[in-house]
Amino acid sequence: MPVTLPDASKFDSDSDTIKESRPELKKMADAINTIGAEYNAGTLGGGDLIDDANPTLGANLDLNNFIVTNESSAGGDITIRAGSGGDIYLDSNNVYLGDGITGAIIESVGQTPLTLGTNKGAGSSVVRIYAPSSGADIELRTASSGEILMHGPVVFEEHTGTPSNTSTPVSWLKVKVVGDSGGQIGAQGETYYIPLHQ
Repeated sequence: MPVTLPDASKFDSDSDTIKESRPELKKMADAINTIGAEYNAGTLGGGDLIDDANPTLGANLDLNNFIVTNESSAGGDITIRAGSGGDIYLDSNNVYLGDGITGAIIESVGQTPLTLGTNKGAGSSVVRIYAPSSGADIELRTASSGEILMHGPVVFEEHTGTPSNTSTPVSWLKVKVVGDSGGQIGAQGETYYIPLHQ
């Protein structure tokens, strides 16, 4: 609610009369009452009240072009947006997603690639995707007719066991090897079959 400020010049001199200063003193009392009522109701400044017990924010939080906003028009989404050309860092040993009940999804917006990198700005390292618990599977799945592309050599850490029949394959693993054009995996390629034995 707007607060009407008093005219301090009406009571800043010994020559000021009570008749002139009384209306301005009334404005001051009304302003204090308005501010106090909004503070007690948690609506001071139109809802922008931050306190330790129940912090609320009535507008976007803008810190030098870094914006945190609740997109109520998008079903309650929260957007964290860096300034132009800026990055967002989650500076912690562990970052957890999901609520433990439903699955968590990481995806890019629109038809743009999602890149998982590691060791930003310092040589090379390994991107690891671990199963959440012992015995859990890791699944790589595409939508509809999409393909899973391995852009580089594929390395398997260990092997063990010997099939009972080493001469006749029981099935074949279809592998498509495509070319690399300017750092992009091409759509064309040769198809090979790796024999599978039991």
